[in-house]
Amino acid sequence: MNNISNVSIEKNLKENSNHGDYTFPVDIHQDYFPASSENEQHCIPCHWHPEVEILLVTKGSLHSQVNLKEYEILPGEAIFVNANQLHAGYPTSAGDTRLHSFIFDPSFLYGKESSLIYQKYVRPLLENSAFPACHLRPIDDDQTQFLKMINQCYYLQKNKPANWELELLSLMTGCWVKLWNLNCRETLQVPVSRKASRDQLNIRAFLDFVHEHYAEKLSLNDLAEAAALSPGECGRLCNRVLHQTPMNYLLSYRIEQSIPDLLKQELSITEIALKVGFSGSSYYAEVFRKMKGVSPREFRNHILKF
Repeated sequence: MNNISNVSIEKNLKENSNHGDYTFPVDIHQDYFPASSENEQHCIPCHWHPEVEILLVTKGSLHSQVNLKEYEILPGEAIFVNANQLHAGYPTSAGDTRLHSFIFDPSFLYGKESSLIYQKYVRPLLENSAFPACHLRPIDDDQTQFLKMINQCYYLQKNKPANWELELLSLMTGCWVKLWNLNCRETLQVPVSRKASRDQLNIRAFLDFVHEHYAEKLSLNDLAEAAALSPGECGRLCNRVLHQTPMNYLLSYRIEQSIPDLLKQELSITEIALKVGFSGSSYYAEVFRKMKGVSPREFRNHILKF
């Protein structure tokens, strides 16, 4: 059975999942997204983490957004997301989508920050604001070799032959060499304009405010003021970055925050609705059905059957 991928994030958008551990800070797994329907859309919500990430599409296609730049990742292609970058995505194919996901702390490659490898080859790439992400396609030797090696990493971790950790370190070091070469290409640099920097600050302020105050009674003016924007500017920014209106984002976030309580069965539907900021159970159920395709009660009963 395939597990539908889910990203758990904190109020400040930082992903709160563990990516490996201190002794082996590498997380390699497969992400699976079933075909979306009119009533149910699957996505990777906006989040960030201090590790770097690589997503290799093996089936379907993925629309990925890193900061304000958008990418369409096709089968056999990948995207590298640098550390601490706000990113999101959603599948765009008619059928299901599968990804090989790699999230790792670069310290796995260099050991100590005093090392020459860190100072010369890792730190400059991590701190390059013009290299927040890189769309990797088999169009030249560096990218073709990178895609081949990252695919080998997945199967090495999956099968775990003898000495696989050492082999993985060797392969991932080779991947970093290719990333370093790409990082040095001017054609792959993303210009950082004042407007883009300001938009990133404004959207983070908006998201931080929603995630901190979603349970309160909020208006569009409240959301816009938190981002230091007019209501119209806030709407345009949210549509451009989040692909929805400010109020729709607030409602969808409230729905997601209600699900843990919904599954615990300790609170009534009305109590849950009020806890996450809805005025009552009727409106909560209406929005929930619109976003999930079923009522809160049906959702709870369906999940608890498994």
